[in-house]
Amino acid sequence: MNTPARIQAYYQPILDSYPGAWCVADMDERIVALNNAMAEVFGQPAHSLIGKRVTDVSPAPERSREMRDRVLRYGYAETEERKVTPENSTVLRYVCWLIRKSGEPIGIACFLRQEVTSPHAAQLLLPEQVAQYLQISMTTLRRMIRAGEIPALRIERQYRFRATDIQAWLERQRIQT
Repeated sequence: MNTPARIQAYYQPILDSYPGAWCVADMDERIVALNNAMAEVFGQPAHSLIGKRVTDVSPAPERSREMRDRVLRYGYAETEERKVTPENSTVLRYVCWLIRKSGEPIGIACFLRQEVTSPHAAQLLLPEQVAQYLQISMTTLRRMIRAGEIPALRIERQYRFRATDIQAWLERQRIQT
């Protein structure tokens, strides 16, 4: 029988050798092994996560459930999430697969890799990305564009923003104390 301690003892050296964030969960979704990079994603110390359900500690529990369902159905699942800010563009790639022993599923392994690109890859931003970055509504952003309060480009009938312009604009908004 594979106890969580035996599974952790087997996977921990493997997990610690990979550069990305990894975790292994049993069939009840309880974490049996993870590396420090995945603990940072969960926002808790690694030792406190052992035995907890992935969906209880995940910053995106809906994504975790969706990935689990796809893994149980197909044996493998992959997805990615893109975040663009004026400083950079980040792609988070999630890959999970079913672990089998003697043909029987015994757990799920998940890998998260974060790829950050330079500001040049995020040269032009969409209005939705700028609103999200500034934490304002689209209505407020449109009002600011019409009033000329924020630097924007108009391409045909659509607005775009240079990442460098938004960063410079933010610096000019800084309050001097």
